[in-house]
Formats: sequence, C-alpha cells, structure tokens
Amino acid sequence: MVKNSSTVYFFKYVLHNEGMSAIANSVSSLAMIVGAITIPFLIKKYPMRTVVIANLLVAILGQGVLLVAAQTASVGSAILGVAVSAFGLGAAQSLMFVMTAETVDYGEWRFGVRAQGLLTSVSAIGASIGAGLAGVINSEILARFHFVPNVTQTASGIMGINICFIYGPALIDALCVISILFYGLDKVSAKMHADLMAKRESEMNEGAI
Repeated sequence: MVKNSSTVYFFKYVLHNEGMSAIANSVSSLAMIVGAITIPFLIKKYPMRTVVIANLLVAILGQGVLLVAAQTASVGSAILGVAVSAFGLGAAQSLMFVMTAETVDYGEWRFGVRAQGLLTSVSAIGASIGAGLAGVINSEILARFHFVPNVTQTASGIMGINICFIYGPALIDALCVISILFYGLDKVSAKMHADLMAKRESEMNEGAI
C-alpha cells in the first residue's frame, strides 16, 4: 500500500515522467492478475510454501529492477520492474486465502477447534490496518527526508521516495519470506484432509443412523 501511494512521486520526481504513473498502475494491476492465474497450475506440482517463497523472490527481483531504473532514469526499466514485482506479489498473495483455510482445517484436525471466523477476521483486520497505516507511513517517511511537493527534489527527498517505492517493499517481501518458512502444513495436508473426510463421513453415518 505504501508503494502504491508513492508511485506517482517516483515517476514524477525520480524519473521525471509523471504521465507514466497511470500506466504503471495499470501494468501492476494486470501483472497481479496474471500472477494469481498461475497459482492453480503451480500448486499442482509444488508445495504452497515453495510457491509463495519463489514468487516473493520474484517480487524482490522486480524491486531490484526498479532500483536500476531509478539509478538510470529509465522509464522502460521501471515499467518492467513494476510488472515483475506485481506478478510475484500477486501470485504470493493469492495463496494467503488458501493457507488460511488450511490453517482452519489444521485447527480442527489437531485441536478439535474450527476457528474460521476468528482467522478470517484477523486476516481482514490486518489488511484494513495495513491500508490505514500506509498513508501515515508514507507521509512520515517523506517528511523525515524533507520531501517538498512540486519542486525539484534534493537527494534526501529522492531517497525518501525510493524508500517508499523500492527499499521498503523489498524489505517487507524479505520479511514475508522469513515468516513463511515457519509454515509447515504442506507436509501434513494430505493426511489431514483424509482424516477430516473420514471424520465427516463417520459423523454423517452416525446422523443417518
């Protein structure tokens, strides 16, 4: 969200091509959709954790391309970086809902508690808080680096924009890679679902009797 809110600043003050920011946003949205479309095919062959990590690394690679674009003032490289980063992030994010459902099933299988309401609410609240904080964080970073709108930016102001658009998102992607390493349900998913199916069939049979 911080990255999205700073897109226009990046193209206006770093690349000096404000008009391309709208195109970049469109490319980002399209690339995220394309990334999400690949997921059904990937999870048939690879564990979900592997797919998420790989796509987060793709997103980080895209941020690296954006860094090159900032250093060379290349609009073409910037659009490519936006596309690569959004593709990876879109694919990784789309699995969050599946992993949440897996976690709900695991709670029932391991502890006998199916807390889908709680887990779904926590995910929604986290997304809402993130969206709300994005504007505050973006403004605070730019203020601390002495960003002044509608004037030629100092090196400090440019750095503030790059932190919001390049470095910060790359750091968050890296933290997500670390956190997803703790996800271990891929190893027990097949047995978990088989046991739950057997349990539900047993419950249905008992109800019929």
